[in-house]
This record gives sequence, C-alpha cells and structure tokens, in this order.
Amino acid sequence: MPLLFMNQVTSFFNPKDRISAEMSSLTLPFDVWREVIQHLPLHALLSICLVNKIFYFYAQPFIFEHFVVRPKGQLKTLAASFRKSLEFLQSPRIAWAVRHFHVDLSAFPHTKMVQSASDIVLGEFADCASAFPNLRRFTFVSVYINLPVLSKLQRLLVPFTLALKSCIFASELTKTNLDIPINDLRFTDSSPFIEYATPRRRYPELFLRTEHLKSIVAGKEYAETALIEMADSIRPFTRLTHLEFPTESCCSSHLIAVLSLCPNLEVLKFNGRVASHSHLHDSHTRFPTTFLPNLKSFTGPLVFVNQLFLSNQLSPRHDLRSITICLSSNFSLHASDRSDCIEGDLFGTLNLLPDTITTLNFVALPLLGPEGLLTQIQGATLKHLGVNCDPHYYVQCLRPDQFVKRLKESRDKIPDTLEELTIGIQIKDPFQCKNGKIKELMVKQEAEILSETSFGTIPNLRTLKVWYWAKPAPRWVAWEKQVNGRIDAFWQRP
Repeated sequence: MPLLFMNQVTSFFNPKDRISAEMSSLTLPFDVWREVIQHLPLHALLSICLVNKIFYFYAQPFIFEHFVVRPKGQLKTLAASFRKSLEFLQSPRIAWAVRHFHVDLSAFPHTKMVQSASDIVLGEFADCASAFPNLRRFTFVSVYINLPVLSKLQRLLVPFTLALKSCIFASELTKTNLDIPINDLRFTDSSPFIEYATPRRRYPELFLRTEHLKSIVAGKEYAETALIEMADSIRPFTRLTHLEFPTESCCSSHLIAVLSLCPNLEVLKFNGRVASHSHLHDSHTRFPTTFLPNLKSFTGPLVFVNQLFLSNQLSPRHDLRSITICLSSNFSLHASDRSDCIEGDLFGTLNLLPDTITTLNFVALPLLGPEGLLTQIQGATLKHLGVNCDPHYYVQCLRPDQFVKRLKESRDKIPDTLEELTIGIQIKDPFQCKNGKIKELMVKQEAEILSETSFGTIPNLRTLKVWYWAKPAPRWVAWEKQVNGRIDAFWQRP
C-alpha cells in the first residue's frame, strides 16, 4: 500500500471512536480493508474517513466487538454489501472479537421493506453465526422476526442476550415450541415509527419458556403480557436473578405470583414514576410467607416499599442491601395533604428498614422531602446515600444554601457509617447557564462550599457527588470529590 494513502488514512484516527461497522457506510471495497487490516501489526491503529460518512476501522480486533447494521440504501444493494461485510468479519483475526450483533431497520418506511430487509440481514447472519465463537448479544430494532430465523438462533449452544425493540413478529411464532438459549431478555417500548413498528400480535411467549433465563427487562408495551405468561408457567424460574419492569406493573394482579416463582431473585426494579398514587394504594396485594429470600437490591415506588417493610413481608432470611425509593410524580409540597402523605409514608418506611441496608437512594423527592429527612435516616450499616441523583427523574431540588442549612441542622444525627453522599442540587441562579450550558467555574465554587460542609459534618465521609439540575430538565452536571487521593471531576450532559 502506498505510504501516501496510509498517511491520509491514519490522519483521521480518533481513539475515542469504537464504531465497529456501519452498513450505511459500505462504499469502499472490502478487499482494500482486508488487505490493510491483515498486513498491519495488532498495535497499529487505522482509521478510514469516507467522503460523506465517517467509518472508522482499527487494526486491533477488539474494535469489532459491536457489529452494527443500519442500512439506509436500496434493498437491491443491501444483500451484496452485507454479504461482503460478513466475509470480512469471518476472517480468523476478527471473528473471535465479535460479541454483539445489532440490527436497526427503523429507516425503512414500510412493513414490506422491513420484512425484506430482515430476511436478508437476519437470514445471512444466522447462517454464519456459528463462525463467531464469542457472540453473546443480539439487538433487534424494528425487525421482522419469523420462524426460520429463530430456528437458526436455537442452534447456538451458548446462552445469549436478546434485546428487542419495536419488532414485528410472524404469526406462526405463537405455535412453536422452540427452546432458544436466552439468558438475558430485554424488550422495550416501541419507537416513534408507529406506522409499521407497533407489534400487531401478542408478544410470543416462546422467549419466556427457556430454562436459561437469568434476567428480564420489560417496557410498558410488553410488561403485562410477560407477567401473564410467567404467572402461567408450570415450573419456577430458578435461574432468574434480575427482574426489571415499569412502575405500572406494581398494580398487576399477576406480579406476586410471578415473584413467587423466582426464589433466587436478587435484583428487582420498577422503573418510572408512579402514574397514579391511589391506584397503587387500592391494589390489594398478598405476599407469600417466604417472599424473595435472596433479594439484595430493590428499586420501586414508596407504596410498594411500604407494603414490603411495614407489613414485614420479606422473608426473614433476606439479604437486602440496596434500596432505591421513587416518589410519586403527582406529589407537591405546596399542598399540605401531599406533604403529610410523604412525611408519614417515608418516615414510617425509614424506621422499619432492615439492618442489612448499605445503599439507600431517593428518587424524585421534592425539595429533599420533609425537614427532618436526614435526621430520620438510620442504619448501622448504611454506607451510601443518594437523594435526587438520577438524571431520568427530574424534580425541584434544594438550592445549595438550603442544602447546607439542612446539613448543619442534621449534625450529629446522620449515621457515622456513611461513606458516600450523592445529592441533587438546583441551580441557584439562572445566569449560571450560558448558551444552554452550565458555567463550570460557578458550579465548582458552590461545590467547594458544599464539600467543606459535608466533609465537616459527616465524620467518615469519603466521597461527595453533586448533581446540578437546571431548567428545563433533564440538563444536569455532576461534580465529584474524594478524600485520600482527592479527585475532582466535572462533566456535563445535555
């Protein structure tokens, strides 16, 4: 290869980019890439910049870990270009590095085009999937899934992760008895392409029949169907350790039956704010006597936490160490009845938390909750405390001066075992934001004041993390400080 070409190629190198493959960028012959890759040493790095689209290729095989397919061209050229990419990836130096196969067909506007593209991409890849020994994850977005594709995936002997979003399922899938080796199942809500991407049939229960399942993450669209299918199971999910559902699933009449079939469950999460507080209160839930004996981490609404702890429903043998409590989105401290509801429920829960708790997080807690919240937090083993530090749940937080005042009032009452404090703070002055970004210098100055107060008030505190919230949400910045090797970190996210 001419030296001039090599200089032009490597000049576009960016070490932060680890894009493995973009089917929309396949405009150079694969023979050229193959020649370059195979004749360079492993430590060499190669980057290729196309005229209209950026496509980075590195000589180190690990960058092919994620094989992403997002076709945007014509169906006529899709098969040929995709076949060339598979031939390239099956080379001995590259095939072992591929761990994730991601297909996104959301660019196609019609169902028939999605079906044709799915047959090409999934059919071609399923035929050679065995050539990638370390392949462990599949992600399908707006993909048409039929029986031939799943039959080929069934041949994979190693359990894998399957993530589905806005997929269309063939009608014959509901009549099959395939046992697909899935250990991590993720099916999220539909994308904006509702015209063709919204599933027209019930989610096929065959994905829930496998004995390999260790983790299930469900979105709102499929959560209730998944709970129904799991509740009807004739055998328990003994390998399942991670279960993640939307908050609305707390109201499902099938939830407790499903949880009773998961004796080894360690992580239970309910994502999203509480849409209807009264509906959760009206859901009469009865727990079995030995409920979730191996539970270690729980994330969910305050009402569900109360049902677990105020009634002592957890198995006495539980080893619960982490709890994240999400407040209702329709709580408002400007209404006295809502404020009293928060105070009564929250204080009652805090007083009965297990002694094994080491991590306690509060999400969407308006203005850091009642006045005496920090003084009510107990626990001889509590090491990590977080308040309003999840960027997905914006809520009006305390200003820096208000938090300093609360912290000083809580002196000598915060657990001495606390080692890490993560707190959400509201931007005090709107002029701290410039051109849509928060001024770093002003935030750091206020963070230093918070740092001095926190480290001076909590004797064993070793890490302080401050999340600054600015309107409109969800713009936030984070600042972190640690003792013993002091680390100051600042980053911003739109």
